[in-house]
Amino acid sequence: MEEAEIIKRRIFLKEQYVQILEEETRSVREQIKELRAELKRPGKDPGIVNSKGPVVATIPLLNGADFPIYQADIDSWRSTYPAVDVLRTLKVMREWCLSNPKKRKTVRGARRFVTSWLEREQNRGGGTRSFKINRKPIDDRPAIFPK
Repeated sequence: MEEAEIIKRRIFLKEQYVQILEEETRSVREQIKELRAELKRPGKDPGIVNSKGPVVATIPLLNGADFPIYQADIDSWRSTYPAVDVLRTLKVMREWCLSNPKKRKTVRGARRFVTSWLEREQNRGGGTRSFKINRKPIDDRPAIFPK
């Protein structure tokens, strides 16, 4: 009879242990869910500082969150792409993403998107374009429709 009671006691303790583990798992899952929801919230504060420095710019992502661009990233890109105005080009990228929401990038693809764009700008001769302006006075220009 004692052996049966010991077995019952062990089964009872194992069931309690399983319940405790299930409750802890539920708690951890809820915390993960909250963290994921927090990451998806758009408009994160650009003043957040981490080991890479302050967040200087953000790129809107497909999931509605923003991909942070840190000062360390910008410094690295400036040295890698010297002919490109990195900050101006990042602003153009941001506006492109806002204008094309279906073509926004994922978290995994955002860095490649930025570096590919900067690479194209570098190969084109930089991020600032100078257009040739016709500076002739209006009177000296040929008439489009002769009188």
